[in-house]
Amino acid sequence: MRRIRVLLLLSVVFPVVAGEAEDKAAITQTVMNYVEGWYQQDAEKMASAMHPKMAKFHVMKTRKAGDVVQVTNPEQLTNFTDASREMVKDMPFKADITVLYQDERMAMVKLESLVFYDGIGLMKRNGEWNIVQVMWAFTEEAKTYWSKKENKPLALAF
Repeated sequence: MRRIRVLLLLSVVFPVVAGEAEDKAAITQTVMNYVEGWYQQDAEKMASAMHPKMAKFHVMKTRKAGDVVQVTNPEQLTNFTDASREMVKDMPFKADITVLYQDERMAMVKLESLVFYDGIGLMKRNGEWNIVQVMWAFTEEAKTYWSKKENKPLALAF
């Protein structure tokens, strides 16, 4: 009898654990497509990771208004991938992806590259994981790297 209860319990728990592992792999791959798309200037790859209504937030310091929240949509972001070519030229690729939270419909991820820290929110819709929200900041490595260059990217506000 005890053996039957254990087998029943395993038959219920194992598919959940397997599903979580599959989702975690899909979440990680979605974030990797996003960051690789930017570094490789592959707008299509980057767009495949983003929900059409995704919003990316960054606080910029301005002389007149002080701290201003900059919001970027997927179209602007994919257009910027080609313009970012000089920003990532000669920089080694790094993408440390940590899934902080996940359930069957949403996930929170921390992405650290050599250029950005990203807090990423994803949602699962129609069986696919998409990024719906990103909050980001430049890493100290990026600030140090670009402070030594004569031609800083225009997007840098530090």
